[in-house]
Amino acid sequence: MSCQHTKKELPIVKIRKRKTESVTGDTTKILMSRTYLHVFSDPMKPDTFKISLIGSSINKAKFLFEIVSVNNGKVYSEKDDASDLLGDLDDMTVKQNEDTIRVRFDNFLSADVFFKPALDKPKATAIDTDYVDLKTQIDISSDSTAVGFSYNMGYESNFEIAYSKSQKKTVICFASD
Repeated sequence: MSCQHTKKELPIVKIRKRKTESVTGDTTKILMSRTYLHVFSDPMKPDTFKISLIGSSINKAKFLFEIVSVNNGKVYSEKDDASDLLGDLDDMTVKQNEDTIRVRFDNFLSADVFFKPALDKPKATAIDTDYVDLKTQIDISSDSTAVGFSYNMGYESNFEIAYSKSQKKTVICFASD
């Protein structure tokens, strides 16, 4: 059993902020930033999903992905090179790289990356505990309010995360190369 899910689309609750800005400085320059509200760690209160490109240029920037609860607690955080948004695309010009990073950045938090149920119910004959233990699988799959989130990062890598309310943390339910 993989921790994958049967995908059902969930709408983004509210787009709170959508901006692109330039701030002086080199490695702290915010090149692009998006902030979205969507339920994740609490079915009644939307979390803030933040993505940013920070650095001297789009191609050399760092990609920051954070999920913050309504109480300002860190739910999830990841920092990668912006070039990881390119996936397995090779042999492109600098301009093509930049354009592709911009497009993938803009689509990172699209409505189709959120899904319910977060996990399918584990089947005794096909249990896969490579990414999350059986107890956590049962915990998340039995929570009808649990929301999953899927994203691509790096060379052909896909990640699926969900929030475990009993463990009070985000867990990676599935990862592939």
